[in-house]
Amino acid sequence: MHNLVEGSALLVIDYNLSRIDDVKALFQYAKNRYGYTTVLIRDNPSSLDYDMADCVINADPLSSQFVHEAILGLNKLPYFIACGLVFSDNAVQSGATLLNTLGVYVDSPTLAVNAFCKEAYRQEESNIRALLEGQGMWVPSYKRIANKRELEEFVAASPGGVVVKPTKEGNNRGVVMIESPTLDSINAAMEEVGPYLENGVIVEQRIPFTSEYSFDGIGAQQFITQKFTARGTFPVEYGQLVPAEINAQRANKIKTAGNIANIICGQRNGPFHNEVRVADDNGTMAVVEPNRRPAGMKIWELAARVYGQNFYHRWIDSLHDDDLGVETLSAQGAAMLFQLPSSEQIRHRVTENEVEQIFRLFFCDLEAFFIERDLEIVLDEVQLKVSPNEHLRYPPRDNADFYGWARFYFPRAHHGISQYFWTMQLMWGQVVNQYLNADITEVV
Repeated sequence: MHNLVEGSALLVIDYNLSRIDDVKALFQYAKNRYGYTTVLIRDNPSSLDYDMADCVINADPLSSQFVHEAILGLNKLPYFIACGLVFSDNAVQSGATLLNTLGVYVDSPTLAVNAFCKEAYRQEESNIRALLEGQGMWVPSYKRIANKRELEEFVAASPGGVVVKPTKEGNNRGVVMIESPTLDSINAAMEEVGPYLENGVIVEQRIPFTSEYSFDGIGAQQFITQKFTARGTFPVEYGQLVPAEINAQRANKIKTAGNIANIICGQRNGPFHNEVRVADDNGTMAVVEPNRRPAGMKIWELAARVYGQNFYHRWIDSLHDDDLGVETLSAQGAAMLFQLPSSEQIRHRVTENEVEQIFRLFFCDLEAFFIERDLEIVLDEVQLKVSPNEHLRYPPRDNADFYGWARFYFPRAHHGISQYFWTMQLMWGQVVNQYLNADITEVV
């Protein structure tokens, strides 16, 4: 147990703007439960940051001078840093190094690079390939590329297709799948990853399994999320379902792969979100990508709904209590995150008010759809983010290409919700088309 002293502070190192509400909730709980002063370190902080934290330090976690600059800022504060957490991919390595330098517990700073850099993770997999394959893991070959010729060479040696991705980006930014290579597809892939070449781009064998999940949790508290991912050039996530609808054999495979990813990344007590694919026969599994941070896309909120546990509170509690017990998670119902894409291969000028109206029509259709199947659907939250002049790419290329998202809860669901996900997507598209059909403005 950490001893609280007057002026004790919680340090949060960086976050993505989409997670600001999560950081606010963390700060509020830390104040209310433990009386911590809150300190935030972030690159180019805004007024929003100063409003939610007691103290804010301007430092870039991607800078080689980050630890030095952060310590200079912290030394000026009249607070004792009792505990800290890292809340962004960009800071997972440098933030862990800072906390370790401050003498505050953090999961391995040395192995954190494997959760920050996709190339580093694949290299560690390659180093222990025989060990992983002995556990039923499929390990893709990979190569760092600097130009089109190197991509063409790797594609020629990979008949099962390839994935091209930046080494240090999140939210599927810059990720391109090439299944049936042509000159046009290779040129398009190079154009997509062009902005990331300076900081590193890799190409790796396409994982030959379509069923995707994430192994989520904090410390020894864990659960499995079912992911709904688009097939084709841009493998964007359209939604999540907690708990995943899987049998025990598949669950064991996912846990094995997820725990191996945690070991490679040095995760022990902190949060994790490891993306895993499993073969249809449950015989083989592969890690798509590891993450040493809380899951995005509201997965922890989905889990809180069905398991009755606030994982953000648990994160703070685990920093304060070194001997936090592990509670058995028992699901009550099911919860789903549902992304709201455009539905036409043209760009629409759609206002937020219009999207609100479209969503109301859609939800009425959804309620009728599930009533017919003797299931109840509850709208927990909907967030729309379309500005009046924003044009969404179709198909979506990353998480920014959606009108927003909705979070649903199915109180009496124990199995079978996943079979309706893509039907629901089709229903959404039909409502969008019907509403906009008479008033579509095509952007030239």
